[in-house]
Amino acid sequence: MVELKLLDIKHAINKNVSTLVPVQDEKENFIDKINKFIKELTDGVNKNEEFQKGVFRNFLQNVIPGKQVNTSEKIDL
Repeated sequence: MVELKLLDIKHAINKNVSTLVPVQDEKENFIDKINKFIKELTDGVNKNEEFQKGVFRNFLQNVIPGKQVNTSEKIDL
């Protein structure tokens, strides 16, 4: 009979993958940003599509720093 040993999450995750897992501060920062995004969308629910695209663009720029988020030729965000 084979004996199985359960590992905790730190030992079960591949070391390469564990370096990509966000730390608590990063999670809290993302939660703050997404809550701000939802509030801005809710506050501007009656505004036009361009306003909403701007809110979405700002959110993406905040959560993906160093990346340019914009239109490309005839392709929207």
